[in-house]
Amino acid sequence: MFTQSQVGMSTMTSLMAKKYVQEEIRYDDIDAKFAKRERYAGPLSEFKEKRDYKPDVRLEYVDDLGRRLNSKEAFRQLSHKFHGKGSGKRKTEKRMKKIEEECVSL
Repeated sequence: MFTQSQVGMSTMTSLMAKKYVQEEIRYDDIDAKFAKRERYAGPLSEFKEKRDYKPDVRLEYVDDLGRRLNSKEAFRQLSHKFHGKGSGKRKTEKRMKKIEEECVSL
């Protein structure tokens, strides 16, 4: 009765959108191409240089337990989370031992 291609076409037509609009996009005019970006631009004002401005910024890194980390430890923790990897068994044990010794000394 039906050939393989006719059966496939009938199932595909039921999946196709009933109503749709196809917009015509043309980039003949260079200004029209970049018009959307200009819409989001804020008001332009001159940059006022602040020569006496000296920000006081201190970065403090803490782990999940609230313990302070130095920059090396913080980077290691960030890297392990990002890559989804962790330290080996011995390195983890060594780090836990160090944390326990810090807790005891306090």
